[in-house]
Amino acid sequence: MTKESADQGLSFLELHPFVRQSVLDKIYGSMIGSALGDTVGLYTEFLPKYACEKIYADKKPFSLVDPLPQDFAARLQIWIEQGLRALDRPPCGIGALVGSVVSNSAYLKDPADCATQRWIKTHRHVAPNGSLMRNHSIGLMSVGLSEEQAWKIATDISRTTHVDPRCVVSCCISVGLIRGMLRGEILTEKDVDLAIERAYDWVLFRPELMNPGLDEELTEWEIERHLERKEFERHVYANDFEELKLDSNREMGYVYKCLGSAILTLRYAMRATKNSVVISHTLFETLMMDLIMEGGDADTNGAVAGALLGAYLGYSNLPQHWSNGLAHKDWLMSKIERLTIALGIVDGNVADMKDEASDGGKGLMTRAEDKERRDKEDKARREAEKAKGLAGWMFSGKK
Repeated sequence: MTKESADQGLSFLELHPFVRQSVLDKIYGSMIGSALGDTVGLYTEFLPKYACEKIYADKKPFSLVDPLPQDFAARLQIWIEQGLRALDRPPCGIGALVGSVVSNSAYLKDPADCATQRWIKTHRHVAPNGSLMRNHSIGLMSVGLSEEQAWKIATDISRTTHVDPRCVVSCCISVGLIRGMLRGEILTEKDVDLAIERAYDWVLFRPELMNPGLDEELTEWEIERHLERKEFERHVYANDFEELKLDSNREMGYVYKCLGSAILTLRYAMRATKNSVVISHTLFETLMMDLIMEGGDADTNGAVAGALLGAYLGYSNLPQHWSNGLAHKDWLMSKIERLTIALGIVDGNVADMKDEASDGGKGLMTRAEDKERRDKEDKARREAEKAKGLAGWMFSGKK
């Protein structure tokens, strides 16, 4: 994309002096909102709903004091093996599909092909939420691009690990919603519905996305069943969390459950603010609490919903007693600021920074160093569990 085309894509920023500030507020809101949703979701991750209600009966324990697929794949592989080197944080929460795909010796030669072959081995069945939970930043980076350009980037990044059409369409929907909210094009539930349908149709009519690997022996039914309409609508047009059954043991990591819960949470926010001039500063917290108290894959659901909510409500409407306690917040805020400059929303220059290199500017660890760090983490976790029990470990924030 040329600088001229980027400038044209951001021309809407000049419509009113407040537009630029609103976009900035939503960018910060989406990034921090996702981090908050992921964090508070750890409290109820993998718990059934009845356990959430029993353990947290009063709902008051939650206190917190243009990418290239190949480059992304290389960075992802380092993260899988060594974690986030910039902050010296080990990897955690690695899904079975991501782990098996990225660990393939041929992964960096053709990430999408490795992902396709691994998916085929599951009889073209698995559709987990791993690519959806990481793609909201693409919606922010696409604020000056067309909707189709945003979908294309989301698709390329998703398919480095997740090629199932359900995963791809979920990523396109999420990215499209965030981009649209930043641009002021998605303001109502009707706008949401239209964005959902545009993304669905775009994926549906692309053979390379519907039939990963372009297997000529598959029947039309075998290809189209992955975007079967009834299953899709059951999740993206759910009326309440009960319909989604987020704590289902067999399906809690299913991408449609994550997508559906995020869209429903956004709908609730739109309904709550429909006739309001001033947005309540408790709305994000209330809606996020309602979501994570459903249990299931709560941190992932929270991360995706938090990104949508933050893009809709803006950073200024996030709960300060949560955001102020977010670990590494200053570091994350500085990266968001650099993103806004790189996008051309804020004036300035973006010089290279060591901690944004794939090795975090610290170099890659040896096996011995990696083992030593993991042993320390395991020891700290065991001590926390022994001292306080499972609930104490969850409160400690270590996972």
